[in-house]
This record gives sequence, C-alpha cells and structure tokens, in this order.
Amino acid sequence: MFGELGPRLKGGLNQILTFFSGTTTTIKTLPGQDLTIQPGDAVNNASNSAPGRNLTVIAGAGTQTLSNGGALLLQGGSSSPTSGTPGAATLIGGLAPSGTGAAAVVQGGTGGTTGGDVNIKAGTGNSQGGGINITAAATNNGGNIAVSTSSTGNSTGNITLTTGSTTAAGGTPGSISVTTGSGATSGPAYNVNGAAFSVTTGNGGTSTSNGGNVNLTTGTGFGTGHGGDIKLTPGAGGASGPAGNVILNGTGAALATTATGGFTQIPTCAGAPTGTPTNIATGCAPMVFDTTNAKLWIYTGGAWKGSVFS
Repeated sequence: MFGELGPRLKGGLNQILTFFSGTTTTIKTLPGQDLTIQPGDAVNNASNSAPGRNLTVIAGAGTQTLSNGGALLLQGGSSSPTSGTPGAATLIGGLAPSGTGAAAVVQGGTGGTTGGDVNIKAGTGNSQGGGINITAAATNNGGNIAVSTSSTGNSTGNITLTTGSTTAAGGTPGSISVTTGSGATSGPAYNVNGAAFSVTTGNGGTSTSNGGNVNLTTGTGFGTGHGGDIKLTPGAGGASGPAGNVILNGTGAALATTATGGFTQIPTCAGAPTGTPTNIATGCAPMVFDTTNAKLWIYTGGAWKGSVFS
C-alpha cells in the first residue's frame, strides 16, 4: 500500500495521514504536527569518508510526446486565520564536518514537450506576505548560489526577476537590490577589498554573430511624471581616501589611433538645441552634439553654450 515509504511510516501512522485520490497521493500530518522527511546520516567507517544518504524529490515525468512534466511544490502549513505563524518550507543540503556540504536539489519532472515547473512561493498573510530566503552556508569558504538555465540545441530558458506592483493608494511597489559583500573592518580580512558586481553577457557563437548587449531601461513616467533615471554613483572615499570615479573605459589601456570601436557615444541633434532641459540632477550638466554645425553644446547657467569643433 505504501510502497517503499511504508516501512518508514508504519510506526507513526497515528500522526501521519496518507490519502489516495485518483492520481494523487497526499502525505499530511494531523493539525498541529510537523512533518520531517530526512534520510539517514553517514555510517562511520575506517576512512571517515562515508557519505550522508540522499533525499531526492523529483516531480513526475511526462511519458508521451505531447505530455508535460509535473510541477513540484514545497509548501509550509497555514496558520490560524487571524493570528499565529505559518509553517516554513525549508530545504537544506546535508552538512559536512569537513569538506563540502551537499547541495539541496529540487527538480521538476521531464516532459515530452514542456518540463515541469519548480515553484517557490512565499505564503500569503493578512498584513504581510512571507519572504523567500535563499542562503548559502557560511563556513571557512562560503557556498555559492547559482541560478542558471540549461543549454540546448534550440532556444534556452530565460531568467526573469520581477517584483510586484502596488494597487493601493500610497503603496510602494517592490524593488530589486543586489549588494555584494564588504571587506572586514578588523581582523585577518582587514585589508580585503569589497566584492565586485559583475554583469557579463554571452559571446557571439559564430564568426559573424555579435556579443550580447547590456540593456538598462528605466520605467516610463505617467501623466506629467518623468521617466526613471539611470544613475551611476561612485563610492565615497574613506577617512583620508578619495571617492571613486565613473570610468567609461575599463580596459586599463588607451584606445589605439586606428581603433574602430570602444568609443563613448553621446546624444546628437541636427542643429542647435532649443529645448530647456528639466529634471537635471544636482552637480550635473546636460550635453548634446550638434551634427549640422559640428558643435558641442552644454546646458549651464540656464542656457545652452557651445563650442565648434573642426
């Protein structure tokens, strides 16, 4: 009746309910009870190298050409409607006294056409929804968090990060923040630099294909509101150090006189600019190049001032 799960559940059937309904089997504890499924720890051996046992959770595969793989849902229990803390859904890889901790893997089912989804969704609350926390283990060498799609002969999957929009007056839409690690202010890592934030696009695959672009696009304004800005802000200096710079050539080398790429490109207009720039950030000045008169214009002191280039 219970298959391979039976021997593990027989001793606790008074606290675990197994439901069979059509094509679905549900294992659920009684109200107020936790549910933990954990494989066995390592069995000691002479070389101290015995591995912990694996726990594999895989959604079902589609068995026909047009069938989809099954989705996989890991969900904590709900709390009472008005108060209480809902149960968390936690997935943790095996711990290692020394060496490398094991990965925690959740995998959707394989399908004849579409693979099964892995859905990670926080619970709904009356006042605030639950968060989603993905944390690599902190040891002598911290673990990595890798998000990737598989390479195929056809089109590959995308990685999309989307926050929620607000529908309430005075509400705040969700933001996306990426912050890298800081060097320690004391101890052995005192002179370690802060970690870099790197965005690297894909290489071209053939002799005539281009490398991938980095596209930064801000939101469109509504009504009389202006569109979002793109801001590059260098870091402040230390107690006696200078602030960082905005560098538009990160190669560390000057361009050759015969270079055909690697240039900084600024906006152009056909003729002298006549519009009055708005939304000017403090400490900044708009500029544009007049292609008709070969003149670089800077807006300063409430007026456009230009210089002819020949």
